[in-house]
Amino acid sequence: MIDRRLLVFISLLFLTFTAPGQSSTSDLRKQVADLTQDMNAMRGVLGSLRIGMENLQRENVQLRAAIKQATASSAAEGSMLRQVDARLASLKAELLKEDAETRREVIASVKKQIDSLAAQVESSLRKIAGATAPSGSGSAAPPPSFSEDYPKNGIMYLVESGDTLSGIAVKLGSRVSWIRNANKIVDAARDLRAGETIFVPQSE
Repeated sequence: MIDRRLLVFISLLFLTFTAPGQSSTSDLRKQVADLTQDMNAMRGVLGSLRIGMENLQRENVQLRAAIKQATASSAAEGSMLRQVDARLASLKAELLKEDAETRREVIASVKKQIDSLAAQVESSLRKIAGATAPSGSGSAAPPPSFSEDYPKNGIMYLVESGDTLSGIAVKLGSRVSWIRNANKIVDAARDLRAGETIFVPQSE
């Protein structure tokens, strides 16, 4: 818009000063040529500035997009890390729980096997003792017999120091005969030991 106004102004000056005489025409033309050259140079400078401004605007847009993308990527990484931490904590809790349950099962299984083995050893020792008894002591005592007539429902009980069959029966709502038959107890004073787990039948 500025360039056009200047050209119009220069044209008017040219028309005004060409009328009085031809002597000033060459000077005026020279001035117009100089102004035109200056205008062309100014156009070049303005074009360069316009190109530079456009480049700066494009770089600004690209920089803003890069900053926005980096911010979004950083937020996504933080969220992902938090999810990973939460998952690891959950897995650790599950592993600890499973480890505790496995330990309890292993301990219970080993204890049961030890009790069974101890009962077998004790039975073998009793048989050996009966076989080596002096023949002059009279006829050997008949082997104890146990009945299967007791409730099959009940609980496992850990014998404590000072426990008796009658005390356990009263405490857990059972009977001495049921406990004796279920656990094949011949002599409670000898066979009922603290720390041993026995089955205590209970009526439904």
